[in-house]
Amino acid sequence: MDIKELTQLMHTFVTDKGWYEAKSPKPQTPRNLAISLSLEAAEVLELFQWQNVAPDPQLLASELADLSLYLLQLASISKIDLEQAIFDKLKVNYKRQWENEIKESDQNMKITVFGGSNPKPDEKPYQEALELGQLLGKAGYEVLSGGYIGTMEAVSRGAAEAGGHVIGITCREIETWRGIKANPWVQEEWRNDTLRQRLDLLIHECDGALALPGGAGTLVEICLTWDQMIIHAFEPKPLIVIGDGWKATFDTLFDNMGDYIPQSYRTWLHFAPDIHSAVALLKEMLN
Repeated sequence: MDIKELTQLMHTFVTDKGWYEAKSPKPQTPRNLAISLSLEAAEVLELFQWQNVAPDPQLLASELADLSLYLLQLASISKIDLEQAIFDKLKVNYKRQWENEIKESDQNMKITVFGGSNPKPDEKPYQEALELGQLLGKAGYEVLSGGYIGTMEAVSRGAAEAGGHVIGITCREIETWRGIKANPWVQEEWRNDTLRQRLDLLIHECDGALALPGGAGTLVEICLTWDQMIIHAFEPKPLIVIGDGWKATFDTLFDNMGDYIPQSYRTWLHFAPDIHSAVALLKEMLN
């Protein structure tokens, strides 16, 4: 017996009782049915008061049956296909990330964050990068960055403090030029000899990339990732640039280059006004 058959049996019972008649003392309106449904749910709950198991399984079965009958009736009166609604809700719930729950698939996803090296800890861009790292760490993503100073340090710190795993992709050429080492929040360092090798890992080893404000180096990272998707060097992945500065930069590029950058190329590049919007868009795209 399926839901439709049970619903028909319920209607037959209510009709036999005369409760569908116009002058019935128990008007079967959606509001009244919703109230009755809530009261029946309370009766189920009452069985568990002060105990973890209902003492009388038959009484529990009876109360659950009452609850189910009202549910079937409310759905039917409201023109809702309850069976389809249940299937649809299950599909939604499979994709939903519940509060304080990190999906195993998210735990294995690596997100690269590009950004400039100039911001200092007492500056707003550093604090925004720090918060971005926290958001990514709390969401269960592994965070990849260039591993050094500025926004790279801030996002590494934020992710590490939020319990996330931090990977710093470093190279000898940068360290020779700047005289620096990986920041203290890097938990796993992928060392390379050249800048090109470093860029290749940042771009190819991630499941998505976010770009904070930055200079020439950050622009190269964005454009190289973008171009690799244009030529199908790897499967498409989220590439999200954050802030009004990048939006204005690429709008100017699009306006002046016209047909050199067709719409089909532009679709791989996504824009977010702030870090919260960027993380929300990232989650949506990865799902």
